[in-house]
Order: sequence, then C-alpha cells, then structure tokens
Amino acid sequence: MSANFGLVALSFDQRMHGLSGDAVPSFGAQEALDIQLAMDFADGERLPKPYILNGVSLGAMAAQLAGIRDTRVSGLFLVACPGSPQNATGHLGALVNYCHGRDVLSDGDIRRISQPDGHDPLVCYVIGTRDHFGIETTRESYSHWRGVGAEGLFPSDTPDARKWFWAVPNAVHPGSNGQQIWEWDGFARLQREFYARLLASADCA
Repeated sequence: MSANFGLVALSFDQRMHGLSGDAVPSFGAQEALDIQLAMDFADGERLPKPYILNGVSLGAMAAQLAGIRDTRVSGLFLVACPGSPQNATGHLGALVNYCHGRDVLSDGDIRRISQPDGHDPLVCYVIGTRDHFGIETTRESYSHWRGVGAEGLFPSDTPDARKWFWAVPNAVHPGSNGQQIWEWDGFARLQREFYARLLASADCA
C-alpha cells in the first residue's frame, strides 16, 4: 500500500516478536504507547500525514488502542485482531498482569475507553471465521467505534460508512495452518478501497 499510494511506512517489531527482545507483551497497553512514540518521532521528522495504523494480530491490538485515544490517527486497517487482551491471553492473563505489576490487560481493552469527541477515524477489521481467538469479541470492539458501519461490504459500496467489518470464510489466524486472510480474493480490493477512501476524505488533509 505504501508504494501504491506514495506513503511513508514505519514498521517495528512488537515485544517478543522479531528482533524486539523477550520482554513480556502487554497485549495492547504498552505496545500502543510504542505506536504513539512512533508518531511523536514522525512529527519530529515532519513526515507527511495522514497517520494510518495497519496491524496484524498483536500489532492490530496495539493499533486499535492507540487509534481510539490518539486524535492524530486518521485510519486503522486491523487484520486478525483479538477483540480484547483478555481474549488474547486466556488463562495466561494473570501471569501477564503479574509480569507488568498491574492490570495491564484491562488498560488495553478499548471497550473501556471513550472515543474523544471529534475524533472519528476510518476503521476496518478483517478476521477469519476460523480464527482460534474467535470473532465475537472482535465484533464487540468494532461496534465500540462511533459511526455508520458495514459488515461484509466494500467501501465503494458503502459511501456513508466510517467503519467496516469482514469475517473471511474459513480463514485462520495468521501463522496457523490453513487458509490465510490475505489469500481471500477480496483482501487486496478491500485494503485498496479503504486506503483510497481514507486518503480522499476531507478530514485527512
């Protein structure tokens, strides 16, 4: 997408992912702060806006939290996003909280956060129907955002929508054995149309 639309892309590894080290992830709360620090860096470097957060799995959880509370964010494209930190950690949640010394999972739950007045980014959630985290909690997080929503429809078909939810048939969580979300023949179209709508919208100027 960055090449197709002439965007500047900034990417980094989340905790316990890639080359980021072995720190225990918070499943949203601390990682969202990392994203906000990345936007601070972008501001300091005078990188062009709008700021669009594109995340997968843990990255999507961090993005949805940063995106709902930081008014610099104009759009979010969230792939395979577990709906809440509690949903993502299951029986290991108490251990995660212990490692962070507080109830960090509740801090990362966007359903506990009010969307600031006047902050209405475009939001798109895409998750597989066979994702082992389940899709219902993800749908709850999607529903928490303000604005007209559309499920199973493309942006070009829904001119009044500000948020979209796609449950991709038979797709699994990324990295699991089975059909991957981006193998769905509508994925490229959805992502392309979402970015085009966002970049064309007046509030992204």
